[in-house]
Amino acid sequence: MGTSSKGTVVNRRHVMQVGDKRVEIEALTLQDWVQAEEEALNAYRRSMISTWTKNADLLPEEIREAKTLEAFDKAQGISLEDLPDQQMEMPTVDPRTGKPIKGRRGRPVTGMQPVPYTAWWMSKTVAGMRYSVYLSRKRADPTFRIEDADEWFQQMKEDHLEELANKVGELSEPQVGN
Repeated sequence: MGTSSKGTVVNRRHVMQVGDKRVEIEALTLQDWVQAEEEALNAYRRSMISTWTKNADLLPEEIREAKTLEAFDKAQGISLEDLPDQQMEMPTVDPRTGKPIKGRRGRPVTGMQPVPYTAWWMSKTVAGMRYSVYLSRKRADPTFRIEDADEWFQQMKEDHLEELANKVGELSEPQVGN
């Protein structure tokens, strides 16, 4: 079965059909974003450690262990403020009005823009998309556990995951009043 973006939105909740499952997701809260930042930071640290240790065999044997330990220490010293901004295609906003600029066909004009690492990680990496959907599912169903998510995601196609992650992002965008 295919996926459908059509669903019901009530109070920043959304119900959609993904494959043969009916899925309820909810907008992320500030608390969820803090958890996502920590998970993105840990993913960045793991990536750094992996890069450093995979190349340890190129070092002389007598300094290999010391350099590996040094890599772990450096990774632990990385904080959220150290995470590099990443480039993502985003709607271009009119600086005078703060509203997205529309093209000839009424679609938003987009361009590459720097975004915080966590936003990029949640939108463009499989691990980040999985984590954002997990947080959203957990918000909609407090009994949903990370172990449930792992099993659920193994059965899911990547395009279904991306569709869900995009919907979580839409639901979680700040809402402007009247």
